[in-house]
Amino acid sequence: MDTTTVRPERTIIGVTLEIPRMISGLWQLAGGHHKDVKIADASNAIESLIKAGLECFDMADHYGDAELVVGHHNANSQLPLTAFTKWCPQENGVKTFGNAEKAIDLALSRLSQKQIAILQYHAWDYSDDTFIHNLTHLRTMQKQGKIAHIGLTNTNTAHLKMLLDSGFTIATNQVPCSVIDRRITRGGLDNLCIERDVGLLCYGTLLGGFLSEKWVGKPEPEDINELNWSLRKYLRFIWAAGGWDAYQGILKALDIIGKKHSVPISAVATRYVLDIPSVKAVIVGSRLSSKSEAYITSNLKAFSFKLDAEDNALIAKAQDALSDLPGDCGDEYRRPPYLTAAGDMSHHLEETDRSRQVRDAIAKGQRVEYTSGSKWESIAGYCRAVRIGNMIHVSGTTPNSPVAEIPAIGGSSVGSQTVWILDIIEGALKALGSSMKDVVRTRLLVEDLKDCEEVSRAHGWRFGCEGILPSNTLVKAGIVGEAMLVEIETWAVNSNTKPILKPQTHNGISVDNWEQSSYDIEIAPTTGDGGEPPASNTFHVKSLESVLVPWPGSTLPSREAACVRVRSYSLAGVPTGWSPWSKVETALLEEKEWRAKFITAGSRFQAIGDTLRPVKFVKSFSLPTGKSVTKARLYITSLGVYEASINGSQVGDHVLAPGWTSYKHRLSYQTFDVTQLLHEGEDNIMLVEVGEGWYAGRLGFRGGRRYIYDDELAAMAQLEVYFDTRNIWSLCTDQSWKCMASAIVKSELYDGEVYDMREETTDWNTLSGEVRVLPDPTSKLIGLDAPPVRITGKVEPTDIFTSKSGKIIIDFGQNLVGVVQVRSLHTPLGHKVSLVHAEALENGELALRPLRFAKCTDSIISSGQKLEGWYPKFTFHGFRYVQVNGWFGTPLKADFTALVLHTDMRRRGWFACSDPLVNRLHENIVWSMRGNFLSIPTDCPQRDERLGWTGDIQVFCPTATFLYDTVGMLSSWLDDLSSEQLAEDNILGIPGLVIPDVLPKERKRMPQAIWHDVIVLTPWDLYTASGDSTILSRQFLSMSAWVDKTIRRGPDGLCDPKVWQLGDWLDPAAPPEEPGRGRTDGTFVADAYLVHVTSTLAAVCRILGLVDEAARYESEAAKLKETFQHKYITPYGLLANNTQTAVSLALRFSLYPGRNPEQLVVAATSLGRLVRDSKFRIATGFAGTPVICHALTQTGQTQLAYRMLLEKHCPSWLYPVTMGATTVWERWDSMLPDGTINPGEMTSFNHYALGAVAGWLYDTVGGISSEDGWRTVQVCPKPGGSIWNANVSFEGPYGLVKSSWSIEGGVFRLEILIPPNSKAVVVLPGKQIDERNDKATSIVVGSGVHAFSSNYEAGQWPPELTQETFMATRLCDCLAAACFIMVGFDAAVFNAIQTNMHWLDWFNTPKGNLLGIVNTSANIGAIVAGWFLASPTADRFGRRVGIATGCFFTVVAAIFQAFGPHHKLGYFIAGRVFIGLGQGFVTTAGPVYIGEITPSDIRGTVMSIWQVNFAIGSFIAYWINYILAQHNDTLGNWVWKMVVLFQLVTPVLILLQLPFIPESPRWYVQHGDRIEDARKALRRVRATDEEIEIEILGIREAITFEKEVITGSYHALWKDKSVRKRLFLGSIINIGQQLSGQGTLAQYSSTIYKKIWTSTQTINLINALNATFSILFTLNATWTVDRYGRKFLLVVGAVGMGVCMLLVAVIGLETPNTATGTKTESVGIAIVAMLFLFILFYKPSWGATVWIWTSEVFSMNVRTQAVGMCIQMQNVASCIFNQFFPTFYTNCGLKSFFFFMTCNFLLAIFVYFCIPETKKASLEEMDALFGGANHTEKGGDLIYVENKRHSTVGGNNATVETIETIKVPGENSAAN
Repeated sequence: MDTTTVRPERTIIGVTLEIPRMISGLWQLAGGHHKDVKIADASNAIESLIKAGLECFDMADHYGDAELVVGHHNANSQLPLTAFTKWCPQENGVKTFGNAEKAIDLALSRLSQKQIAILQYHAWDYSDDTFIHNLTHLRTMQKQGKIAHIGLTNTNTAHLKMLLDSGFTIATNQVPCSVIDRRITRGGLDNLCIERDVGLLCYGTLLGGFLSEKWVGKPEPEDINELNWSLRKYLRFIWAAGGWDAYQGILKALDIIGKKHSVPISAVATRYVLDIPSVKAVIVGSRLSSKSEAYITSNLKAFSFKLDAEDNALIAKAQDALSDLPGDCGDEYRRPPYLTAAGDMSHHLEETDRSRQVRDAIAKGQRVEYTSGSKWESIAGYCRAVRIGNMIHVSGTTPNSPVAEIPAIGGSSVGSQTVWILDIIEGALKALGSSMKDVVRTRLLVEDLKDCEEVSRAHGWRFGCEGILPSNTLVKAGIVGEAMLVEIETWAVNSNTKPILKPQTHNGISVDNWEQSSYDIEIAPTTGDGGEPPASNTFHVKSLESVLVPWPGSTLPSREAACVRVRSYSLAGVPTGWSPWSKVETALLEEKEWRAKFITAGSRFQAIGDTLRPVKFVKSFSLPTGKSVTKARLYITSLGVYEASINGSQVGDHVLAPGWTSYKHRLSYQTFDVTQLLHEGEDNIMLVEVGEGWYAGRLGFRGGRRYIYDDELAAMAQLEVYFDTRNIWSLCTDQSWKCMASAIVKSELYDGEVYDMREETTDWNTLSGEVRVLPDPTSKLIGLDAPPVRITGKVEPTDIFTSKSGKIIIDFGQNLVGVVQVRSLHTPLGHKVSLVHAEALENGELALRPLRFAKCTDSIISSGQKLEGWYPKFTFHGFRYVQVNGWFGTPLKADFTALVLHTDMRRRGWFACSDPLVNRLHENIVWSMRGNFLSIPTDCPQRDERLGWTGDIQVFCPTATFLYDTVGMLSSWLDDLSSEQLAEDNILGIPGLVIPDVLPKERKRMPQAIWHDVIVLTPWDLYTASGDSTILSRQFLSMSAWVDKTIRRGPDGLCDPKVWQLGDWLDPAAPPEEPGRGRTDGTFVADAYLVHVTSTLAAVCRILGLVDEAARYESEAAKLKETFQHKYITPYGLLANNTQTAVSLALRFSLYPGRNPEQLVVAATSLGRLVRDSKFRIATGFAGTPVICHALTQTGQTQLAYRMLLEKHCPSWLYPVTMGATTVWERWDSMLPDGTINPGEMTSFNHYALGAVAGWLYDTVGGISSEDGWRTVQVCPKPGGSIWNANVSFEGPYGLVKSSWSIEGGVFRLEILIPPNSKAVVVLPGKQIDERNDKATSIVVGSGVHAFSSNYEAGQWPPELTQETFMATRLCDCLAAACFIMVGFDAAVFNAIQTNMHWLDWFNTPKGNLLGIVNTSANIGAIVAGWFLASPTADRFGRRVGIATGCFFTVVAAIFQAFGPHHKLGYFIAGRVFIGLGQGFVTTAGPVYIGEITPSDIRGTVMSIWQVNFAIGSFIAYWINYILAQHNDTLGNWVWKMVVLFQLVTPVLILLQLPFIPESPRWYVQHGDRIEDARKALRRVRATDEEIEIEILGIREAITFEKEVITGSYHALWKDKSVRKRLFLGSIINIGQQLSGQGTLAQYSSTIYKKIWTSTQTINLINALNATFSILFTLNATWTVDRYGRKFLLVVGAVGMGVCMLLVAVIGLETPNTATGTKTESVGIAIVAMLFLFILFYKPSWGATVWIWTSEVFSMNVRTQAVGMCIQMQNVASCIFNQFFPTFYTNCGLKSFFFFMTCNFLLAIFVYFCIPETKKASLEEMDALFGGANHTEKGGDLIYVENKRHSTVGGNNATVETIETIKVPGENSAAN
């Protein structure tokens, strides 16, 4: 070799040592890399390097053979060389000179030298002062001549300066540096080394080989385990420096420069580093082999040219895309990105006996003291640090030197002294089980204030490395000790303690408190016969990690197999037994290894419609004779879905292979072991059948689209048969294959499969169908980590029945996803049997409407032969019910089996508790996840959709990771997402709402919160569940692109409010056809998620070691959070959009200011109130449902969360369970209570998203969770509700975790199982009674079984509804209802006083007819007012004016009656007319007002109060009369006058309060569309703005329709058929109320009782008692009317009253009279008892319910008129009947009661057949019950036409213009 042309440049180190600027690194001779180094050969290879001028060599300590190679050369060659070596001692407490001298002497001996040119020392841990001792020893040996110069390796700027300031002479510092690693120049190391004459020796200049032509334009390696150890290390550097794209930009620039100068990239990269001023030399790894000369020539080219200004500018421009590497140069072995092979420090750090002792003491709760060994500690009686519980106090620390030669470490530099003090403090903290990250406060004392800045900078640098900001105090003080310039005190708080546990054994191994110290991995070649492997390699690794450990051996090439087994060592060094052998095998790792081609049919086969008929590709072949097959592998994939077979046996058990990926980017292939399927020495047949599947089939809703990826079905297969290790025979798909049409004539995912048995053939020799070879696909061929789709279970039918229409229906008892297997079928030729699938029944028939355009039908056309075990191949259905058409005979349950299909994930989580409904809910969630995790995570499995909606999986992923091992499947899906997101043709970088994205391209993509936030949040969820950070690194580019580039921002940095958001999708308040119109503002949801996502991305950067990026995202998140708070959170703590979803998100995402805890209290209170206001029913959609229970729990309102969980009314989690659901529904009310299907087109009975509550079941009810991949288990069960025990199990990465708790007798008992090498932090509810932990708030335990108990007091159960929600409503209602106190008083007054002798005397003792006229006059006044006056008044002037008018007339009436002239009965009658007028007004306006101001769900209850008040009025009248009558002689006429004058009290009180209650909001809207007035009125009686806006919208819609279509006033009573019907029905039941007998009793009870008793006092008492019991009886209506309904009460009441009237008549007629013509007292009591029983039936039914029903059934435009007319029918009937009842009663006596009996029984029959139920129906939608139009729907259409370009947002009255291209109308599934 000619080495004279290019020689290396030379440099001087330490004044005297001259070396070349390129040093040969002999690292590859270090231990573990080349175990069989041939010393002599390697030594000979050195000579070529020396001759080329590269005579300087660097070695990696003496644990390898490098020193021996150099020593051999020195002993056998005359060529001189310079040798540097290293010393990297373990920091195990040995610090003696003898130990150091032994190491140096060993190195000299191995090197065959008397002096080491540079001895480079490596310190692992600065907090251990071993390195100070050892450097002092090296300095001594330097003086002895054994060492010429002392150097360092990997020492950062601060510590290098500290050592220099301490008096050490340092010649060199060996650190990494490259064109992407600019920390030397961008930090302080470059200037320090120039200033202090320290030479930098740089390695890693070529990034382990990444800076070479080989990698130009290449994609990022998918599997880093395929790389060698050096490339793996430096790939972490590439990631940290900006990622693969930034690195490729650098590589391209270097390539351009290299071509310009005719040198390789490696030369340019080396030259760049050599040009750094402080760099003395670069170290290049040397290969000592026969190829050494070629490497030498290449390496020396770095000295053949210079970089010019143009070159440097090009490099600088490429470097602009880089990120700064985190940390300082020299920290590579202490902080990320680590340069260790393991990627961390686990191989280099060991636990000592001392640290174990300290750990055990901490676990016992003992006080632990740490001493540094200073003599003053024992003299003065103090320690360096002390730990009590979780608190650590570190004494004031000065820079004391551990060696006598140095007064103070850091010398006279106060900054260096600070660095050393903080190292000492770190050592103390570590010794006590803590770290610098736990520091909460420091106190700095300085001698001189001029040193403040330097001390502060050192302090800031150190804690900046930890990413924390402790509180701090800096003061001037006198420091004790010579040369001491600074002192620091420190406080830390640590919560990570470890306890002592009682040991238990399992299989002879201690599993309690078992922790790993190291492990062995044994790798052996596979034997192929399943026997014990031959010779193997065993790798011993010192590491605490027992999951996700790197592959220690060499990378397996394609097709390579190996056997692996492991064992672990405890902390005591005791090994476990070996695990069983496991086999691993690689597939085809490079696409060039594929020799097979995609083949398709030469011509398309006839199909049904526009579908593609499945194709069979066939190949007949024979294997070479005379050879025995040892192994056979089939590598196969398809364009479509396939099933392969060899010799009639199915290959593998995959279904719908190769699965669904983003086919334009990624196409997966499968590998099968087919050894046993081949026939040696005879013909073989291989068949691949391909159907449409996702590749060419119809996808999407509204009819969908076909051929999204292509319209040609194809297969690619490569069979490789091994006869021995070298002899391989292969068969590949190519032009020689044949094809034919499949007997499956049609196969679609949505519509199902048609199998024509007549088309089946096995005569392969007659095949003539040619195939065509397709071009290679542009998508990448991949082997998926995800498990395949398989048949995972079977479900047998529970019932077969015939529907009303004669259809045969199978019920499998479980809604599932899969296909139906027909076990046996034998029908005539050509006969067709079909199976139609559906999830639900409606009216006893299959509910097919929710399937939309999907037919879900599989058919078999018979060949006349028997068919056994058939099921469809290339489709799947979501179903519980199957309708069988065309079956011969009677089908039996044994004829059918449902085969369950889903991705075959490993089950991880199980849950059970004491509530069977909650257990069923959990099972429903599991079944929904199973059905929708089919190749990809879909939204639903049944209708024409089944797409990978991003929002569904984003909200459900945390729950999914509890239930199944989803990492493989979801990681693959995320790869599809990032591929589509980052594709070159996706200019905006917005992924689809579904992945793979198959929605029409004309559907403009818009960035959507929640849905697209899956980019960041789902990788994070997978990481926290698995601890696998490679998921984050693989997705990081996708994450950062979403946050940095794609989210559309507004001026304030939050989301652009002009972008319409899907928001809280499927909020139950949203209309069925517009599921995005929820209560919570979509922009609010997006902004909350933006803050959360940005914070999460910052955490991701921390995990990946991207310190600068983490700081940037943390800063951005803080700014966004502050903006969010300013925008949405009031100073008091309420949200501008105060809904359950909004508050839950703000709490869960920590969006409230931490500085204002009062706001959190307000938020928690607000959330609790909102939950109570909704009666614990769900009021959240996609955004709020997954977080609301967690938000309640974290704010101490766990009982409310339990109450929501256990609620059974719709909407709730348990409502579907009570309706028989076996999966989770898409809508809370997918099925209505009456069994009908929700009218919305978007209705699925299998949607997992709303089942996200299962995550809360695991982490709160069960009480287990983890944030670090289950290395640490958080055990914190929170009992509540009526659940008294719970059991959860979770098969985590470390093993089985179990938690089981129960409550009995006020004691909470918990038992947990924690797997080996993990620990648990246990928090018990209530005070613990376990004596070990009596004072602990949390308990840390290791592996094993542990039991705990604590006293437990449950919170209030059940929680109460919010009272203030109804107070304002109650006030208004009660005031209006008080009108009926007035009516009741008025009705009872005359009955009470008509027997008073003074009244009779005053008015000349009127007889029967005159008494009738007195009563009739009041009725006539009421009729006139109710029919003609009250309605116009209340309609024109308002309901309050109508009520006031009635009160005014009552006041006038009382005066007329009380002060009428003597013997002038006409005045009294006139007063009664005025009473009637007053009643007519209030009985019209009052009920209408109550109906319009009261929420529909309590309207019946409030109206029942109206009738109660009638009883109260009567009660007052009768008792006043009774009391005053006791003083009849004294008071005289004032007895009856005072009774009359008491009529004034109620109307006067009402008149005084009427101005202070709101007018009816419906009246405001009806009169001038006064929306704001209506809103103000409702704000006084409704809890939330959302309720108000929804109610106003309903009112507007109804009134708009009524104004547009229906005439108003009295005309509509006769023109509108449905109104006429209601008027007729209302009149009948109001007349019936009077004919029931109650009206007569109210008016003539005194007259009736005279037939029984002669005493007026007795009669008065009975009337008073009657009124008293009437109140109690009427109260029954308050709890029955809204529970059982109006119709029920009317029927039961009428029957009961009829029976009572019968009994009164029978008792009276069958018993004898006394001599005075009356009854005996016992008979009288019996009759009165029956009449009281009559009142019991009457009051809650015909007394209260008639009023309720009448007041609510009429629409707004006729309400007052119709209500007034119907109610006055009571007076009409009373008026007529009262005219003849006195005569009737006089003549017939108690026989008249048979008349009432008959009337009541007829009324019961009438109600049962004619009156519809109206409970809880909205007033605005009442017309639909009577055959009229739904006013809300019709009015809504009219309003939509007028306002179609705007949509109301939340409750803040803002309007946001809807972007036309993304509006979600009707059944839109765009967000599912």
